Amino acid sequence: MSVVRTKVRNKELVAKRREQIVLAAIKLFSRKGFHQTSLRELAEESGISHGNIYEYVGSKQDIFFLIHQFIDNQATQESNRIIERVDDPLEKLRRMVKAEFQLMYEWSDAVLLLYQESHILDSPRLKALLERERLRVQLIEDVLKEGMEKGQFRKFNTLVAANLIKSMAETWVVKRWDLRGHIDRMEMEKAILDVAFNGLLDGKTSPEGVHWEEEELRGKSVLILGGESLLAKAVAFSLLTRGIRMAIQTSDILGERREYPIPAPERWQEARIYSAKQYGPLTVALFKEIVHDFGHIDIVIHDLGVETVDPTSFERNNESPVGGLQEKFNCAQDLAGVVEKKMRKMRSEKLLYLMPWAWDK
Repeated sequence: MSVVRTKVRNKELVAKRREQIVLAAIKLFSRKGFHQTSLRELAEESGISHGNIYEYVGSKQDIFFLIHQFIDNQATQESNRIIERVDDPLEKLRRMVKAEFQLMYEWSDAVLLLYQESHILDSPRLKALLERERLRVQLIEDVLKEGMEKGQFRKFNTLVAANLIKSMAETWVVKRWDLRGHIDRMEMEKAILDVAFNGLLDGKTSPEGVHWEEEELRGKSVLILGGESLLAKAVAFSLLTRGIRMAIQTSDILGERREYPIPAPERWQEARIYSAKQYGPLTVALFKEIVHDFGHIDIVIHDLGVETVDPTSFERNNESPVGGLQEKFNCAQDLAGVVEKKMRKMRSEKLLYLMPWAWDK
């Protein structure tokens, strides 16, 4: 842990003088700026002679680090105090949210200063600052895990949730230019608690009708390879209804085959179609051409199923479904390296294979 050295052995005196310096620094740094404030001005504001201030700090960077230490101690001590002898995780979380917001309210100038100027710290001190911040987030995360274990909270990523809760309280500081004059302290605190609890509690409190997976996919670009099968078409149609930009490689022209009763043919006009009749069969060269023509692709879906859902048609034509399936696998194997390389270059998210129908042994 990085420390600020002192020449004074009396620990109580050091703590007292440093608090004077910290409070003066918060006032002056917030008003004049870190770089525009001199140590002489800080000494005068804190009631310490210019010569004596060097007994307790060596530089303005020392003082900045002490400001964070002061705020962090205030927060940690209060969080530990308010949950002492409290067993209910829900009540612990409520108290911790209120305490965090209270800190932001009382020390908003100091917190904003830490956000704006933390880059001035050298690497060891910045690391120490971040480690202390992590411990404060850990306090919230521990309560969330406890509530999850007791069945009060649904399953979620506690690290993410803890950071979000802390960030909501910090919004009062970093967005105060927009919030002040429109919402008071009590309204803000109530809003934070409402979002935190209604978003975390298990049961029937979540809003109905919210399809998160649809929102997550909206705006993405998808390429479907082997789009002639019923399964691929069903997937394509479902994705098109979610506002997705889509390209489809297919051995037929969509809607041409009567045995595939896919609804709303006008929907397909929203997709870019690469049919075998116009572009030839699926090959590595065609895949590269599609990527070049269509642009960035987030998700590639390759359907390895055969082209029909009626196994009796193979019997009538003395054909084997295995042959068509083998060709699909061979094609996928040829494409594998190229697809992976292209997707990595585009920073794409997923490559999915739709497995064949159960009867395609």
